[in-house]
Amino acid sequence: MSFSKIQDLARQGKLPNSLLGCPHPICKSCQYGKAHRHPVAAADIAQPIDAGNLTPGDRVSVDQIESSTPGYVDIFKGKPTSAKYHAASVYVDHASRYTFVKYHYSTGAREAIEGKQIFERLALTHGVKVKAYQVDNGIMSSHDYIEHQHANQQAITFCGMNAYGQNGIAERYIRTLCDRARTMLLHAMEHWPDVITLELWPCALKMAADIHNATPGPSGLSPEEILTKQWARPDRFLDFHTFGCPVFVLDPSLQQGHKIPKWKPRARQAKYLGHSPRHAQTVPIMLNITTGLCSPQYHVMFHDYFTSTESRKTMFYHPAGMTSSLTTVLMF
Repeated sequence: MSFSKIQDLARQGKLPNSLLGCPHPICKSCQYGKAHRHPVAAADIAQPIDAGNLTPGDRVSVDQIESSTPGYVDIFKGKPTSAKYHAASVYVDHASRYTFVKYHYSTGAREAIEGKQIFERLALTHGVKVKAYQVDNGIMSSHDYIEHQHANQQAITFCGMNAYGQNGIAERYIRTLCDRARTMLLHAMEHWPDVITLELWPCALKMAADIHNATPGPSGLSPEEILTKQWARPDRFLDFHTFGCPVFVLDPSLQQGHKIPKWKPRARQAKYLGHSPRHAQTVPIMLNITTGLCSPQYHVMFHDYFTSTESRKTMFYHPAGMTSSLTTVLMF
């Protein structure tokens, strides 16, 4: 997220007022993660892609991304799996701009249909039924995918060959989410290279989508508020911390009110991976750096600036007054 957007949120009272007078910092991780060519002026478009899509579910843009870097699969019980994610589908609702990410082991039709079903179940929990989709001529044009659309009485519109701009909403949000996820990953790797690896890109991509969904737009409402038709908590942003930062998790026996030997460590170190839709928003997901398993934890202490990591390298410039734990993650 750009610093100008952070200052807009401060004007809305979502972040501390002390951020309003800060000069815009140059973030090395942002330069590494978001550098791109300068835009070329294009002809005006007479009809916006989302024209007429005024209600959540009217139309959803979908596109897939592939990653040559295998992605970590979050496992909560048992043993870590050797399977890896290699792709993801990104869903963007036109009316609310709510974004949903579903990871895939491959780019096959079966997994694409499964991701579509999960997204639609999520939408239905908020009373939203998806009526139509805008897609590329990829796996979404396969026979099985189209048959699933027809069985659910949903319209589907395809882009022309090599006319990717016709699915520009999904394309633009994929770029935004990937830029933010890449920046968060590189920032964490800079400060904790012994533990953070590029395999965590699925978790970073999911957290980038969560931050986007919680960020108020021009209307003052966030995408998740528009989709769910419910006000978010005033302190919603306090749920987020710096991706991959070290976290100290209280010993399970102490969490249950029991005692442990006097000289035994009272906490273990883990790394923060964001939040899971299966748990409360105030319960973060931790990755155990010893077992490789994930777990939802509540009794934790965050070190957002990586001050407790042994492989700490250069620190970034933080303007005076930026004391919130969100400063680091929201700069992306």
